[in-house]
Amino acid sequence: MENIEYSLICKAIRGNAEAYGELVQKYNPYFYKIAFLYVRNEDDALEIVQDSVYQGFLKIKSLRNPAYFTTWMTRIILNKSARFVSKKKRVVDYDEDRERESHKEHLEVRIDLMNAIHKLPKKYENVIILKYFYDLSVKEIAVREHLPENTVKSYLARARGRLKEILKEDYNEDL
Repeated sequence: MENIEYSLICKAIRGNAEAYGELVQKYNPYFYKIAFLYVRNEDDALEIVQDSVYQGFLKIKSLRNPAYFTTWMTRIILNKSARFVSKKKRVVDYDEDRERESHKEHLEVRIDLMNAIHKLPKKYENVIILKYFYDLSVKEIAVREHLPENTVKSYLARARGRLKEILKEDYNEDL
């Protein structure tokens, strides 16, 4: 973590709204990606990020270690996203007419994969998304999720196994 970033976090914890605003501006694309992966809808993801940023601002003083700012905000976003999904049970409708045929198969595979990921238990879903969509190492995931590294490795292995089963089941249903 850069000294400037650490300084901004410390200022934000002490109540400096401008410092918090700079942090939010820096991490906003990351926050949006996390929310979008869960809710799969642009407007809903933006709303979740907005609510999470506001909640983060109200509770920033409870952040004990400035080094964990992104982890702390990620947890807020993940919790809000999970609550949103459980309340709304929304599914993103995909309008195939807008895409060129060359992208259709790729998109269908990706949708199948995302649907399979969303069928996993939350603990497995989180580590899979962090590992394969955000390219985080096992160690980084362990820090973000507050888990031992071996637990993260186990979750990843179990999640990959379960994904294979889910995708095979979906494939067999289509036949």
